[in-house]
Amino acid sequence: MQIPNAVSKHEGTVLIVDDFVMPGDFLDSLKQELVAAGPSEDRIRSAAVAVTKISVNNHKALDCYWWLAEDDRFFFPWGKAHE
Repeated sequence: MQIPNAVSKHEGTVLIVDDFVMPGDFLDSLKQELVAAGPSEDRIRSAAVAVTKISVNNHKALDCYWWLAEDDRFFFPWGKAHE
C-alpha cells in the first residue's frame, strides 16, 4: 500500500470510499497507514455502499454505509461483491 506524501500536509478530513467491506481488515490497515503518514484518526472518515455483519460484529464497520448485507452473495451492477 502506498500513501501519497501529500497526505502528511493535508489539513482537512480524509475520506476513504469503498464499494464493499466484508471483514474490514483492509480498511483497518489503511487507516493505520494513514495515521502513520500524518492525519490523526479523528480526521479520517470512511464510507461504503455495502458492509457485512462480519465487519459490524468485528467493530470494523465504516462511519457511513448504505446497506448491511448478510454475506457476499449479491451482485453490484459492475459485478459480484467480493473482498
